[in-house]
Amino acid sequence: MFDCIMPTRNGRNGQLFTSRGTINIRNAKWAREFSPIDPEGYSFVDSRYTLAYLHHLIRADEILGLQIASIHNLAFYLRLVREAREHILQGTSPWKERDGTTDGQSPIEPYRPSTTAGRDTSRGRGSEATGVPAGRAKEALSPLAWACG
Repeated sequence: MFDCIMPTRNGRNGQLFTSRGTINIRNAKWAREFSPIDPEGYSFVDSRYTLAYLHHLIRADEILGLQIASIHNLAFYLRLVREAREHILQGTSPWKERDGTTDGQSPIEPYRPSTTAGRDTSRGRGSEATGVPAGRAKEALSPLAWACG
């Protein structure tokens, strides 16, 4: 699922990942759907373009349609990973039915970074090699995650 080309390849082939499930935008039922691509989406393309417009672009083989679908899918993946990370750090689970609890609390302990987080002790390099001050690894973001919000 977290393969490096899946969001863009699927987007170029007309499959969108949304908060409502996956959509095959090539299907004719989207031709007259003038709602946003994903009402819960965080990317600028989610609110700027409609499903009908994206359907038209994809069916007409316009490059813009492929770009919009790819940007949308990448933003969806970033949101998915961000939410998963938050749940891991809090020790909660978004899948209440799977872990047998009713309040969303996971039976696992929350992730707590060790005091040596960010250090590669086998090579003798500390967190100064990564540019992340000790105790601040949690706030460190990749350039892509920082740029996307």
